[in-house]
Amino acid sequence: MRDLEKYTTLFEVERIIIEDPIRIDDISIVIPAFNNQKNLNRLIYSFLSGKNESELPLEIIVVDNLSNPSLNIKNFANSKIPIHIFVCERRGAAAARNVGISRAKGKWICFCDDDCIATPNTLNGYLIDQNGSIAYNGSVIPYKNNILSNFYQAQGSLTPPPCKYKKLENIPMHIVTANSLVYKEALCKINGFDESFFIAAEDVDISIRLFKHGMISYAPHSIIVHDFEGGMRRFIKRFVRYGSGNRHLERKWKIERKPKYYKPKMNGITHQILSYLQYYSMIIGYKIIKNEQLSKPTQKYQR
Repeated sequence: MRDLEKYTTLFEVERIIIEDPIRIDDISIVIPAFNNQKNLNRLIYSFLSGKNESELPLEIIVVDNLSNPSLNIKNFANSKIPIHIFVCERRGAAAARNVGISRAKGKWICFCDDDCIATPNTLNGYLIDQNGSIAYNGSVIPYKNNILSNFYQAQGSLTPPPCKYKKLENIPMHIVTANSLVYKEALCKINGFDESFFIAAEDVDISIRLFKHGMISYAPHSIIVHDFEGGMRRFIKRFVRYGSGNRHLERKWKIERKPKYYKPKMNGITHQILSYLQYYSMIIGYKIIKNEQLSKPTQKYQR
């Protein structure tokens, strides 16, 4: 278990106190989206279908990151809650999420991706697990039962590793933006996501900065389903991006982030091959990232 004191600088510089309990109608959903109208519709429906008004979030905000053709929300004109769509003209999910943060009216912001599907527990789970933290990382489970989805699940690819800080243990190293809930005041304090992380690792970077104002906790009762579509090509691209994100984190925070090989947690030649492929894909991303990508000026969230 990693020690957060060694991982980054001492945090809780200006601690934010959460005085009121989390309420579902205080939550804004923020979804960055790109060229994925079908799955976007599926995600919005999953937040709305079969729920009483007391179980609905305050609003849903879609941020179209220059899709072609442009995304729309015309199927939800009669929704019981406001559904907004905005355009982000800057590249990357970090910039798109910042647009969503700036438009959100809720005290809390739930981040998820357009290839996810909400469950009845996605928002209710945060109410169960709340403990005064400023951010929570929910659970992500695969939508399909296939080789790649099972590998993601077994390896915990979308589950942040547990860490300790002083006497506290089992703290997530970072949030995963496929399913996380963050106090908006904390996001404003740190100026949102660092938009220079337009390839990957923006969730790790923002977590390091969030820790300066309070704790991040696991929220295992909050469950969202992730559709790992795209086959082997997307599998490789995903881990190449992760490797590039690691190099970016290393340069910014002066911490060791060189990819390591992790043995497969399930037996069989297939999982062994996928483990090696994961590792070498991350090594490629770690080595080929361009210097100009690392030095690109940071565009900050504007309140």
